[in-house]
Amino acid sequence: MHEISVFRHFYASHQLRQYTRDAGPPHRHRWEVRATAFTPELGPEGFGLDFETLDAWLEETLDRLDGQVLNELEPFRAMSPSAENLSRWIYQQLAPRFPSGSARLGRVEVFEGSRYSAAYWEGWPGESAAGRGGRG
Repeated sequence: MHEISVFRHFYASHQLRQYTRDAGPPHRHRWEVRATAFTPELGPEGFGLDFETLDAWLEETLDRLDGQVLNELEPFRAMSPSAENLSRWIYQQLAPRFPSGSARLGRVEVFEGSRYSAAYWEGWPGESAAGRGGRG
């Protein structure tokens, strides 16, 4: 299995909802995002998914968030714009972009500053698509 990742960043403000501590006013972050794809096989050119393709898909997705107050965007009007929810939303935007074939989106990790991150993926780590369905 091969894994490729691309990194991008965007700037956006947010304010957590239903936070047990004082969330304070909306505040701005430089959010870092890493999108990782998995592919079991390489094509004749020596890669499973072109870096530039994944990078363009991520850029298009993050352009919708850049410079915004996340709380004012769907789905974050109702859902707290936490790093966890952002990673899931970005994953859900990227996953359908993958054509049927061997490459698939593995996970999306969102960094809130340099010390904190949250990631989202579907399925248990290390689980193959054939192994889904039960814990046995």
